[in-house]
Amino acid sequence: MSRFFLIAIIMLLNTLILCKYIYPVKISENGRYLMDQKGTPFLYVADTAWFIFDRLSEEEYDFYLDDRMSKGFTVIQVMAPWEKNRFNYYGELPFDEYGNLATPNEKWWKHVDTFVEKAAKRGIMVNIVPLWLGYWGTQWFEILPKNDLKTCFEFGQFLGNRFKNYKNVIFTIGGDHDPQDRFKYLNQIALGIKSMIPDRVITAHTWENKIATDCYKEASWLDLNAVYTYYPEWNHNFHVYVLALKAYNYVPTKPFILIESGYENASIPGITTVKPYHIRREIYWAMLCGATGFAYGNSDIWQFSLRWKEALNDPGVFCVKHAVDLFKKIQWWRLIPDQFHEFLIDGYGTFNYRNCPDGDDYVTAAFTKDRKFFIAYIPHTKMKEKRILTIDTRKFSCSTVKMMWFDPTTGHFLEKEVINTGKIIKIQTPGKNSEGNNDWILIMEGT
Repeated sequence: MSRFFLIAIIMLLNTLILCKYIYPVKISENGRYLMDQKGTPFLYVADTAWFIFDRLSEEEYDFYLDDRMSKGFTVIQVMAPWEKNRFNYYGELPFDEYGNLATPNEKWWKHVDTFVEKAAKRGIMVNIVPLWLGYWGTQWFEILPKNDLKTCFEFGQFLGNRFKNYKNVIFTIGGDHDPQDRFKYLNQIALGIKSMIPDRVITAHTWENKIATDCYKEASWLDLNAVYTYYPEWNHNFHVYVLALKAYNYVPTKPFILIESGYENASIPGITTVKPYHIRREIYWAMLCGATGFAYGNSDIWQFSLRWKEALNDPGVFCVKHAVDLFKKIQWWRLIPDQFHEFLIDGYGTFNYRNCPDGDDYVTAAFTKDRKFFIAYIPHTKMKEKRILTIDTRKFSCSTVKMMWFDPTTGHFLEKEVINTGKIIKIQTPGKNSEGNNDWILIMEGT
């Protein structure tokens, strides 16, 4: 076999691997998860790269995307544009006239096209926030009303027309602020997008401590719900599991994602710093409460600080990779949250309904409808190195289950054993994981 023929085969195989998902994504029939055009469940695993167009060159897009693809990310979340008057890497502004949506600068937007194209070649979806309202209302929230509703609709059409041939694009409306009286403008932008590409999924980003339907309940275009929260020590936020279950139980049913939570290494001086175990509990709390995916954030990556390349390999991102590897092995889209403690009847810790400290130890769990599979995430807690879980195995529909532990810090399984069902049992967690903390994942599967 010639060297060139071998290279051609390798390139073909790589193309097949990268094109696993057939975009655009759509909503499953039961309204619980995203899937591709073939009906393959789509696990939304996003990296938060908000400032990428401000800080990186097109050549650096390749370096960044190659890294994220290798770690299992399926989505990149970007702001395009986040600021009404912010230059990109090339010194270009998004609009020719300050804050005027009717004057998009073609040169600026071409770089967005390039990024989307490069992501598409790697099989990665791009979630674009067209106009970031702003945490303190100082970005587009401030200037948006200077555009009339017709201009907003036409800007939405501009976006829809521009990205109609890029099947790997979805959109997020809002951005770190509740819409308030700006809803009518945002609504027209979203409707403009839908008028051009009605098959594209749209979600929304609110002020923290909320889910999208808290502010956009009446929006006809809101396909995908979104959770945005950190934890009580962070500005009195709710724990992820509180808002995730709120989104899961929302009527009518909508799939939801954890669109933003703690950024690795971010800190409130003297109070709290986001560590890898925070990243892990965000992921597993969301997924075991019924999410179709989650977003990871790093304080040096979202704003592309001087150490952003080094930060690509911070410990938390490998927790993401291990989570992706685990969910590839199980039918995560079939999971039903064990929110009423049918299987896990004791030892699950404290469910903290409030936004004041407590509830770090709460165990989220889920099972499949056929009752042949059960999974639980036991978060890190300083209270006890080992914890006792009480499981009602009578809830299984099978006579035996294989029990195993998954170390979320390494991606390794251990202590597999077969257990007879039909009784209530107590299980002790293994103790310290490879990181030296004590969070674990328990899996029980019918044999």
